[in-house]
Amino acid sequence: VMPPPRPLQAPEGVRSFFTPPEVVGRELPLEEAIKIGLKNAPRIMAAAGDYAAAQQRVFEAMSPLLPQLTGQWGGNRSQVVSTTTGVLNPGVQGRVPTTVTSTQVTTTTGTVTASQLLFDFGKTWAATDAARATAESFRQNVELQKQTIVVNVKTSYFTLLLARRLVGVNAAALDRAPGPAR
Repeated sequence: VMPPPRPLQAPEGVRSFFTPPEVVGRELPLEEAIKIGLKNAPRIMAAAGDYAAAQQRVFEAMSPLLPQLTGQWGGNRSQVVSTTTGVLNPGVQGRVPTTVTSTQVTTTTGTVTASQLLFDFGKTWAATDAARATAESFRQNVELQKQTIVVNVKTSYFTLLLARRLVGVNAAALDRAPGPAR
């Protein structure tokens, strides 16, 4: 009689795979194993993120066809200070008072420019088509990752079933074996 299987421990320094509590201690059907494999595959999440980014790059490639609006603002402030000192006048008692004159000038300029691309010999359309093709490639990569996970889960599942049967066959062969080797 074989002892019940124990879960394998991950080697030190390697993160162990999270096992959902509802599947601990029971044999999973193939469909459920595939669902768990697809749900916990980081490669699928990464590929889906790449696909979402590629879809946005299609809009980015198309943006030159839309009206473009730019704005600019600038400012300048200058100050001029002039001082007039009094002089002695022999006919008048005392000095003429000193005067300080300060002048500030603030200048601002603003520009708003609107432009619309009329024709660029198909360059923008070609860039948009290339971005669409790239996005489609990333979408297919998501599907490829899903199919790879399904194949890997099925292969592991059937390899485990084969290994269990081989253990049973070897145990039966050991029971039939003659001799005191036991």
